[in-house]
Amino acid sequence: MTLYKEPLNILVVEDHLGDYILIEDYLTEEHPNLELTRAASFYEAREKLSPLQNLMLFYWIFPYPILPVRNRL
Repeated sequence: MTLYKEPLNILVVEDHLGDYILIEDYLTEEHPNLELTRAASFYEAREKLSPLQNLMLFYWIFPYPILPVRNRL
């Protein structure tokens, strides 16, 4: 179901091209009038940021911390 009839302009900040393509496919499936702009870094996003954009999307995955393993007796 499409909620918006007007075009949406979204800046996606994602450094991995494969993840960006998945995001793009998922969003355009629901909203055909979508205009996506990709930035591969925060610095690139600052340059591409526009007042015409409706949303800025960040996709971050933080690595799990390495915890010490305790010996079990």
